[in-house]
Amino acid sequence: MATSNLLEPKNAIDIIKQAIGYRIVDDILRDSELTSIRDLHGRLIAEPVRAPLPQPLNLRSTLDGYAISLDDVVNASEYNPIALRVAGYSRIGDSTVYRIEPGTCIYVDTGAIVPIGADAVIPVENTRLEDDRVIIYKAPPLGDGLALPASDVSSGDLILHIGSRVTPAVIASLASLGYASIKASRRVRVALLSTGGELLEPGSKFEPGRVYDANRYYLNYIFKIMGYDVLDLGIIGDSLDDTINVLEKASRLADIIVLNGGTSVGIRDYTYRALELHGKIIVRGLRVKPGKPTVVGLVRDKLVIGLPGNPRAVINVTESFVIPLLDSLGLPVASSKSEDIDAILALGVKLDPRRRLDLPLATVKSSMGVIAFPVAVESYMVAGLPKADSHVVLESGGYIEAFTRIKAKLLREPYKTIISLVDNKLLDLGKYNARVLYIAADENTANNIIDALANSNTLIVTSDILNIKRNYRILEEAKREIILAKRGECKRIAAYKLYHNIAQRVGARRVIETSRAESAQILYEQGYVDCTIIPEEYKPSEGKIEHIRDETIVLAQLVS
Repeated sequence: MATSNLLEPKNAIDIIKQAIGYRIVDDILRDSELTSIRDLHGRLIAEPVRAPLPQPLNLRSTLDGYAISLDDVVNASEYNPIALRVAGYSRIGDSTVYRIEPGTCIYVDTGAIVPIGADAVIPVENTRLEDDRVIIYKAPPLGDGLALPASDVSSGDLILHIGSRVTPAVIASLASLGYASIKASRRVRVALLSTGGELLEPGSKFEPGRVYDANRYYLNYIFKIMGYDVLDLGIIGDSLDDTINVLEKASRLADIIVLNGGTSVGIRDYTYRALELHGKIIVRGLRVKPGKPTVVGLVRDKLVIGLPGNPRAVINVTESFVIPLLDSLGLPVASSKSEDIDAILALGVKLDPRRRLDLPLATVKSSMGVIAFPVAVESYMVAGLPKADSHVVLESGGYIEAFTRIKAKLLREPYKTIISLVDNKLLDLGKYNARVLYIAADENTANNIIDALANSNTLIVTSDILNIKRNYRILEEAKREIILAKRGECKRIAAYKLYHNIAQRVGARRVIETSRAESAQILYEQGYVDCTIIPEEYKPSEGKIEHIRDETIVLAQLVS
């Protein structure tokens, strides 16, 4: 085998992926069933999974502290401390919704429902308690300490697409949304066999000149870690006929066949010869040491991976080639990549001044490089975690601007992605078998994101309100109206972020911008605000409705 013909593992993976695509994924998805979330290891999700309810369901506190109205503390300072009477205690798990009266506050647990009339929650450590009164020295910003309803996920959000791999984050997400079972694929079936008359089964009597078969037991463990159903076909002798026969048998029983031994060019090496005679060779030889005589091919359209007989070579090739190959083919994998990557942070992130932030990311490749979108910034956000494929650790500080370059860790092969810059329920994104990232963006941010994604395969959901300047090919289109719902005077208003300019024209004294339309709807429905500006599909059940303007939303593909 000439050294010049050897392939780098990455190039070999690209060739194999081009040859077989997602054939194995398609095969196991065709054989799916309703499965308990306790038994999802090694399976793929076989139906679009949507959030049945918004998370959180209510306005909740992100810390232990005092829920306050900013009207009461607007002039608070070190030299002018404000005392508020503590009028109640909102406990986590309690469904009681309190109301803040002038001159009072309510103590709230982390995760507890925030009282109506609250504009922020001030941390306990930033106050002083004297009998039944709390002393406040500085007014917090509007919205501090508040977890808005639907800020993790909105009802109907696509959480998992068909073909999603199951990770611990997937289980946490499904459980947090109340799912006990879900439609999932069967597990991948892998047939293992070793070749070589010199091999002995562990536990048998040792014979001089022979060796115990370590490779098959190692591979058995690795594939079981991934959740595969393992068919152990044992040891076969050094015979071309035996090798052909066992490949034929394995191709009827398994999705993947893994042989170890017999891959070199020795007189008694028959793996590659059997593939030549009875199947097709795709890759022969890797530029790795140990592990050069690795061979990959097809028998009856089933993937065959031939590994060298040297135990150290088997371990090296499995870690550097086999697991990345399965990852690339969309199959369950044994461990995270943890590959260092350079990325561009698509959205700005506010940091804690005292603590570093471990931020999950969803990445997309583009002509500018890897674009990274934050997935779950706050600690209560769980349901959207399955969308992450990477993470970055950001040191404590103030604020990281959008489009800052960062060093991140890629954990697994990124999914095909749809970026939804518009909150909507009118387009069925579940039929595209892609991860959907919901991003609230103003016009400038939206245009920057779309420019960054030029020449990528990413699909975009956008709106004529955003005035996108780049060309795109429209795949789907829908029209809706933007509405203002109001109960009397708009003292407090919740507005979906895209409509902030409209909110300013209404003349509200206090505007709460939300990243999801359902957040603004729930705040209005639950009485936290007097008015809301949202798309018509989120129309509330009461109040006066005014139609503000028409809006067109589209699912599109960027073009040059």
